[in-house]
Amino acid sequence: MICLGQKQYTELEGLLRLLNLVLVDNSLNQQEKKNKLAEEFSIRITPGLERGVTEMCNLSEGVERRGIEKGMALGLAEGREQMANETVIGMFKEKLSVDMISRVTKLSVEQVKEIGKKNALI
Repeated sequence: MICLGQKQYTELEGLLRLLNLVLVDNSLNQQEKKNKLAEEFSIRITPGLERGVTEMCNLSEGVERRGIEKGMALGLAEGREQMANETVIGMFKEKLSVDMISRVTKLSVEQVKEIGKKNALI
């Protein structure tokens, strides 16, 4: 596996520059990438290579999109958990019972107790 890092393809040399252009750099569209391959690397764009460039562009965009979606999903889950914890802590500080906190937050009694114990509230 080769880690290309955060550098733009113009900051790299040789094979790393080529790989970064095709796989990582999303600032260029497919046609611009094909033009760069022809101009900078003297690569003749055949129909087979053109399909390959298109597939690689689509692949890298798909991987990036999945990464963003996964990050957002994890962020939402963590955000919900943090908000639930803060709500439970606030309700404990208002001297509400575990049962009442459970009913209001829709968390189980066990979850409410666990949050209370972690924060030395019960």
